[in-house]
Amino acid sequence: MGESREQQLINDLGVLVARGVRGPEDILDGAPRLLTLITKPGSEWVRATAFYRLLHAATDALGTPRGDALRALLALNPVIPGYGVKLTKTERREDAARFYGGIAGDSFRKMFEKKLILALAIELDRRLTAGEDTTHADPRARRNGRATPPHRPGPQNPPPPASAFKPTQKPAHPDKPKDTDV
Repeated sequence: MGESREQQLINDLGVLVARGVRGPEDILDGAPRLLTLITKPGSEWVRATAFYRLLHAATDALGTPRGDALRALLALNPVIPGYGVKLTKTERREDAARFYGGIAGDSFRKMFEKKLILALAIELDRRLTAGEDTTHADPRARRNGRATPPHRPGPQNPPPPASAFKPTQKPAHPDKPKDTDV
């Protein structure tokens, strides 16, 4: 009997962690089974691009420090000029460990890595089963297919009417003499 969808997702995410995901081509090359989870019609490249965007959205949704550590571990972070690309899993693990108080990469692997992969798998599965396989963080913030700005409540007490304002005179400057009729 084959593995469950959830177990497939966890195993394939483990493969992506081992290889790094610098773009959709790494998903196509390293874990093509993930493309079967994307319902978007189109070629493998289109679905790999959709899954790559979904990885970014899911890690953003996990917040700090989990999402930041996962982006470092998966090599989803953009390259910082002068630092180069983190090519090896060990380098990426050390980078991810910075988000957990600067612990050693091996300690990060033992204490957090599996939990983070599981949290990412749960978030991806939630988005896929709810039909949220997009990069939008909150589908409730959409109306008629268009993004709506967040609601900003008005002031608690409305300002008084304009008729309530009384003009005030500026105090006379002590160095200037008052206007006098000569």
